Amino acid sequence: MDAATLALVVAGIGIVGTLLGTAAGAVLGMWSDRQKWKRERLAKRREHEREALQFALKWLDPIDSALMRVTLLIPRIAAGQVDRDEMYQKIPNLMGTLAALDLPPHLQVMLPEGTYRKGLSILHEFGELTAMAKLASPYEDLASMAEALQSKADAQRHDLTAAYRKTFE
Repeated sequence: MDAATLALVVAGIGIVGTLLGTAAGAVLGMWSDRQKWKRERLAKRREHEREALQFALKWLDPIDSALMRVTLLIPRIAAGQVDRDEMYQKIPNLMGTLAALDLPPHLQVMLPEGTYRKGLSILHEFGELTAMAKLASPYEDLASMAEALQSKADAQRHDLTAAYRKTFE
């Protein structure tokens, strides 16, 4: 091989090396951009999940407060010490309060599956408890129903808190 051919081969290898390096750099850059985009998208999703879970946890606060009020009234209701007017004043109507705390539709889909249904079930059972209280049902019935409802609300809060913490993993 003469010197001119050798120079052409070396130049060709240099050009091919440069092209391969450029192509590898471009592929690596695209892969890096794609990974960055995925991380940003996951971070945004986790942010929306946290926001939805915060709404859901705030939604439980009025239920806990109302349930506490009813639980404190139960012995007085059973003893006949609470008249109808006082009962209507002390047992809150949660619909307006909870409607103001409801999640926007774009966040409802970010909640763990079944969360919305469980919340509505708790609200429905609270309505049943207050109806039974207004009918002056026996103490044992009201107390056991209130205790079961508090357990459901506590379980819901526990599940939502665990899901919230998981968004930081």
